[in-house]
Amino acid sequence: MRFSRREVLAGAGATVLAAAVPASWLLLRHPEDRSPTGRPEHVILVDWDGFDPDYLGLAPTPNLDALARRGSLSIAESTFPTKSNPARASMSTGAYPKTHGNAAYYFDEEANRAVGQTRFLDAETICQALAAEGKTTAAVQWYMVQDHGASYGDPEHLYVEPGGLFEQRVDAAIEILNLRPVNSGGKMVAVPKIPDFLAVYGADLDAFGHAEGAEGPNLGPLLAELDRQLGRLVQTTKEVGVYEQTAFLLTSDHGMTTW
Repeated sequence: MRFSRREVLAGAGATVLAAAVPASWLLLRHPEDRSPTGRPEHVILVDWDGFDPDYLGLAPTPNLDALARRGSLSIAESTFPTKSNPARASMSTGAYPKTHGNAAYYFDEEANRAVGQTRFLDAETICQALAAEGKTTAAVQWYMVQDHGASYGDPEHLYVEPGGLFEQRVDAAIEILNLRPVNSGGKMVAVPKIPDFLAVYGADLDAFGHAEGAEGPNLGPLLAELDRQLGRLVQTTKEVGVYEQTAFLLTSDHGMTTW
């Protein structure tokens, strides 16, 4: 599968919308000052694993709310199954599992084995499509595009995996936006310009949900902390002078149910 030129230049919104799964949602904040083509010059995608829409309202989220006021907030369409890797494969390609080939928890009769979650992809990712158009990209632990359009050590299509909490991922994203070197597979690499597309992935909510359930008393404070980190990312775009030309997208792969 290949993206058309029109789909590529339209930005990442369509791919994220196509990928969201049941109990997931999409927040889109449009840039305040668009380029002459009517499209944002930069797109920042924030992907919070396991962010159930029911979590909204559990804590003050002024930064998330500010983005929503200038854009839109909605429950999105679905792909199946509602598992991280198949959903994130759809998020990164704009394709359904039938096309990109990533499924999970099924029995492979030919191999005579059960298959869990994998990172298999048989469709072009947004990072590959943008690279084909001469655009620059960076992915901070947004793992499905690793070696599918973003790679360790490639300054124009950079992949980094700092590990840790979302705070550490935002730290790396801030370094990238400031054109400062970041650790990319053991090598310090600086991007040549602010990326046209930047994806930042955080697994904090998913880890919490699996450990303590969707009603845990510490969920609200965690959400507030993630919102604070989101604010740091937005503030950095202001400091480096691209806020007015940046579209922000915040989405998730699935929700969370305690059972």
